[in-house]
Amino acid sequence: MLLSSTQHEKERKDLDEFEDNSSLTDFKIEKRKCFFCEEKVNFWFYYRINRSLGLEFVKQSWNNINTPIICKSCFNNLKVRNIKKYLNQKPIRNRTCYQCHQELTFYEFWTSNYDMSPKDIVNTWQSKHVELLCCSCHSEMVRNEKIKNQINKAREIKTLLNSSELEALESIEKQLGIPLPSLSHVNYFGSLGFKVSNEGHVSGLSLSSCELAHVPLEIQQFNHLACLDLSNNQLRTFPDWIQNFPSLEWINIYNNEEIENSVKLKEISDIQEKKRGFLIISKNHYGNYDNSEYLLGTLIKLSQFVEKKKLISED
Repeated sequence: MLLSSTQHEKERKDLDEFEDNSSLTDFKIEKRKCFFCEEKVNFWFYYRINRSLGLEFVKQSWNNINTPIICKSCFNNLKVRNIKKYLNQKPIRNRTCYQCHQELTFYEFWTSNYDMSPKDIVNTWQSKHVELLCCSCHSEMVRNEKIKNQINKAREIKTLLNSSELEALESIEKQLGIPLPSLSHVNYFGSLGFKVSNEGHVSGLSLSSCELAHVPLEIQQFNHLACLDLSNNQLRTFPDWIQNFPSLEWINIYNNEEIENSVKLKEISDIQEKKRGFLIISKNHYGNYDNSEYLLGTLIKLSQFVEKKKLISED
């Protein structure tokens, strides 16, 4: 739930820092015991209630064995006691979402704002000068603002591209009817946008859920492409030129229509021989072969896929 524009901006930046901070990949996160009840506590909850201190400080305090850690249950119990104290038997206001007018509950409000003090929670809820959002509207606002910032950043990053890659990217945007945001990394699932490498080339492209019936030809201009996400579209064919990218690490073609025989065993074998990382295969049918048995929803090494296809072909 959103409290105010200032708090929302702070929350968004903190969450972006947590999600995008590369130092987390080298940070060994082990569960700690609650100081009161000795239940296991995960780092994510500890970070949520202390994110105002900054990610680096939270990591240091988590690794300090002398820092008392509290679990969610004990934390809520303590907070309830303090909230009751600040309410001081005053009636709780009825509140609705500023945007969709859904009825809000005080319990959901304070449990959704761990890093607020009990006093601030009570004062904010009771205030007639602060509008609140439900969790759904809040999430939508966060998502829209994040995309807006990514699109603004994309305008700057595009200046690093050469003319052929820039024209290709803008042509794809024109086909989609929307500008593509800039991404710090391309996820295996669910992202939309492009990533530019430090050398100034498009190294990642995600066109997930764009209702594509064919793979845009302009992608051929991205010679340094490493990641390509084409999931959740309506692809029925797969172009031969996909195998020509020397740096390609993975392709996501999850949840598309029947992909016809343009994906031949030889073409997949050629990619495997060039040691091209992974191919994500799920909810797709290659020619007349139903591959639903091939570890759906997971990354499948091309070598495994090729071997399974060989066995089917031999049968």
